[in-house]
Amino acid sequence: MPALKLKLSSLLIPAMLICCATPAMAQQGVGVTHYQELSSSLDKEASAQASQEATSPTSWQRANFHPLLYPRSMALKGVEGCAVYQTRISKDGEVKALNVVRSVPDTLKTSTLLQPAKLIKWQVPPGAEKSDEVKQFRINFCMGDTESSAQTRCDRFAALPCDTH
Repeated sequence: MPALKLKLSSLLIPAMLICCATPAMAQQGVGVTHYQELSSSLDKEASAQASQEATSPTSWQRANFHPLLYPRSMALKGVEGCAVYQTRISKDGEVKALNVVRSVPDTLKTSTLLQPAKLIKWQVPPGAEKSDEVKQFRINFCMGDTESSAQTRCDRFAALPCDTH
C-alpha cells in the first residue's frame, strides 16, 4: 500500500486510481481523460488562427499515448469538462509556450488544467522536416460510475464544441 499513498500525495493521480484509492474518491466514480487534435469542424476560428501562426502544418505529433492524468483537485470534486490548449513547439521539439485558450467550466484554475497538458511529449513523424509549429488540442475530463461509462461520456463530449455558448 505505500506505493498507493505515494501516488495519492502527488498533484496528479492516474484516472484508474480514482475508483479505488480512498472512500472519498470512490464516491466520485472513475475519471477518464480524452485527447484530441482540434479540427476546423470543432473550432473553426481557433484552428484558423493556429494555422496562420504555424510555419509547417502538423509536423509535430503526440509521442506518448498513455492516458493523460486527471487533475486530482478536479477528480475529488467530481468536476467534468474540457479545455482547449495552444502550444508552440520549437524545431528542437521543446515546448516554448503552453496556454489554456478556454475551458468549460470556465472557472477552473489554469494551473490545474495545465498539469496533464505539460506531460505531453511531441515527435516528428518519419520523413517529416522539423520546424517551429503552433498546435491546438483539446482534453476532455469525464467522470462516470465505471471506466466504460466515463469513456462513453468523453466520446460524447468530444463531438461538442468546448465553449460556454
